[in-house]
Amino acid sequence: MLVNEVKRKKNHKSILFSVITQFSVIRYTLNCIKIYVLRQEESRSISENVTWGKRKSFADGKISLPYKKFLGYEKGEDELPKIIEEQAKTVRLIYKLFLEGKTPSAIGRYLMNEKIPTPGGKVKWSVSTILSIWNCQ
Repeated sequence: MLVNEVKRKKNHKSILFSVITQFSVIRYTLNCIKIYVLRQEESRSISENVTWGKRKSFADGKISLPYKKFLGYEKGEDELPKIIEEQAKTVRLIYKLFLEGKTPSAIGRYLMNEKIPTPGGKVKWSVSTILSIWNCQ
């Protein structure tokens, strides 16, 4: 009788420990989900604010161009793009070589051999740089 009583008490402790452990895991999981949902909401809110700001700038007639890596243009005194003739020659050359049937890698090799710098001022031309110029990006 005493042995059965001890076994039953041990079983209750084991069940109680199991319930407490499961409760802790559930609480931890719910906290993780709550944090994820809050971060998602914050990300959505930031995205909406940035989108609104960009639309407002466009509506006000303001444009933003990456002039430092935008081959052939610089920001003019009136804040509009101004052609840099020396760099525009490079852009025209790229299109001319393309129309002659040259591949982006062949064009890049040609520009490197001629020591013509990339929009970022580097010597080595990558295929992606040539393609971005073709796509006006």
